[in-house]
Amino acid sequence: MNAHLTNDGGSIPSTYTTNVQLKSNKMRYQIKIEDVKKDDILYKTESSKKLFMKGDYCRFERKYYAEEYEDINSGAYFKKGKIVYVDYDGYYEKKGLIKCNSNDDVRDMIFRSRGVDEDQYYDNLATYSERFSDYGEDD
Repeated sequence: MNAHLTNDGGSIPSTYTTNVQLKSNKMRYQIKIEDVKKDDILYKTESSKKLFMKGDYCRFERKYYAEEYEDINSGAYFKKGKIVYVDYDGYYEKKGLIKCNSNDDVRDMIFRSRGVDEDQYYDNLATYSERFSDYGEDD
């Protein structure tokens, strides 16, 4: 995190600015460009930071066009069959276009998105279960 105080010395009051870089641990899935929904977000590579929004198929270029999410004046063409990456979406999984290997992948993704340590969660859960396992039983 970078922070600094600026003061112009004039009538403008001091301002405090903070630059925060968020680290995303979202899991991305491979999918063919033609299977991505129109106006859906996609990435060129698994670790790419640049977002693209899929547009229409360009008959002249014979490629799919995707515009940059933050700069609509630029974009990229993708040949049919090109593998791109998308964030998890239940729509793609229902259609069988992406597949989570197991429930472990989904569980790991949930823990990482919430910033929770999985082992600590299960330790706390076990402690909670032990503490209240006799609750409601008569001795």
